[in-house]
Amino acid sequence: MTKIKILLNGESREVPENLSIKELFIFLDLSEKHCAVEINKEIIFKTNWDKRLLVKEDKVEIVRAIGGG
Repeated sequence: MTKIKILLNGESREVPENLSIKELFIFLDLSEKHCAVEINKEIIFKTNWDKRLLVKEDKVEIVRAIGGG
């Protein structure tokens, strides 16, 4: 399996090539609930997570919304 390097929340990570955002959550064992994803400073809407494939050198930010008051 070919791997690519991405920057994930500021840290260099190796992930499988042709991985979608949706598959990235599975790969990282993360829940998709209450999350937002930004790639290269562009917000990717959840409806496109299964279509947007990661490519070498992508800068990915995953942010989890936290409620409070």
